[in-house]
Amino acid sequence: MKRTLKFSLNLVNTNKVQILKDLFEEYKKSVNYYLKILSLSNKYILSQEEINSFNSPLSYRYKQCAGKQAIKILDTDINTSLNILNLYLAQQPMIAGSIKPQGQYLAIK
Repeated sequence: MKRTLKFSLNLVNTNKVQILKDLFEEYKKSVNYYLKILSLSNKYILSQEEINSFNSPLSYRYKQCAGKQAIKILDTDINTSLNILNLYLAQQPMIAGSIKPQGQYLAIK
């Protein structure tokens, strides 16, 4: 069963629009916070303590969604970087006697 929610913001008052903007800003802060934790710890998973460590009025569900989004962003960034590196290496001419790299390691900065 598919469920959809259709609504329009055309008839919303300015207070509700401001609440949505504030929610979105807080959510962006939480995603950036979790990206920072993941990149510093070289992990691809967040513990419950790390999710709760972000001091925010967001509910646990919002924080959990932000953590999952941060993991996907980091994973996509690494895969994209590896694909670009592999394309670059494939385009380089191989010189006789040269050594082809066995693996690529990237540092995220």
